[in-house]
Amino acid sequence: MRPSNQRGNILISVLWVIVTMAIIVLGLSYESRSDMERTRMMRDRARAYWLARAAVERVKYDYAALRQSQNEEDVLVTRYQYDFENGSAEAVVRSNSSLMSVNSTNRELWLQLLKLYVEDESERDMIVDAILDWRDQDDLTRLNGCETDYYMSLTPPYPARNGAFYSVEEIMLVRGITEAMFYGSWDKPGMIEMLDLNRQNLSRFDINTCPKGILMAFLEMTSEEADELIALRREQYFGNINDVATAVTVNNEENLQKFFMSFRGSTFTIKATAYVDGSPARYTVEDTVSYKGGGTFYRNLSHKDFSLEHVDEMDQLDNEETDL
Repeated sequence: MRPSNQRGNILISVLWVIVTMAIIVLGLSYESRSDMERTRMMRDRARAYWLARAAVERVKYDYAALRQSQNEEDVLVTRYQYDFENGSAEAVVRSNSSLMSVNSTNRELWLQLLKLYVEDESERDMIVDAILDWRDQDDLTRLNGCETDYYMSLTPPYPARNGAFYSVEEIMLVRGITEAMFYGSWDKPGMIEMLDLNRQNLSRFDINTCPKGILMAFLEMTSEEADELIALRREQYFGNINDVATAVTVNNEENLQKFFMSFRGSTFTIKATAYVDGSPARYTVEDTVSYKGGGTFYRNLSHKDFSLEHVDEMDQLDNEETDL
């Protein structure tokens, strides 16, 4: 072999070694950067978690201070914004009378709620009877209802609960409840935004913190009218529901008196989402508390942590948690 050919082969081999080493170095560099990013994200999420917890505690303090204030100009608020050294947090307060209980046995409430989705009165009766049959403890069928024998004829079959709903989502198993009704559509909020598992015997809603869907269903408002009322709640607190009728157009004032109140109770939920400066990390926590006043102030009833993919729930509150 000629020396020039040998030198050429050696050069090619050297180039391959260089290319291989470059690929290895680039791969290691990428992995190193990825590890650093993951570590930074874990650190920032930990910061966001504690900022969210701090925001919840700050809301408790500020809420108690407002409750004890003797200044008539101080009003309760339902949305708080806090700036911290390494980030910020926003929190909303929702009274325990903002949503309708999925375990309610109040037929009138169910019929009014279903008006938002079903025009035919007889169809609404059938759905309400089916809901009540699902959660009662017997196998006796109401006039328009259904029991286990109906559900066992479906594919796949399943029995009626014959007891309280275990979750809000369970209502989709009841005859007549559709996914469109539960999750909503472009022009109507879904039941998922209006139902919870609390306070079975609740018959009236807090006009200051109830979601848009409750306003549309129980005041028979259009989406635009409900948005107008929600915007107004940013500016004033409705200490009396009669104030609502003088501030905005209410198509059904009888329902306003029947289904709504101005909440000043002691049990409510605080949901806070925190953000870290210069980072996509964020975290949401939620406390349900009972305000006691005096030396104890609060008793915590429940606590929830939300993972990163769930924090967008903060934006699903229809932006209606506004200044009281």
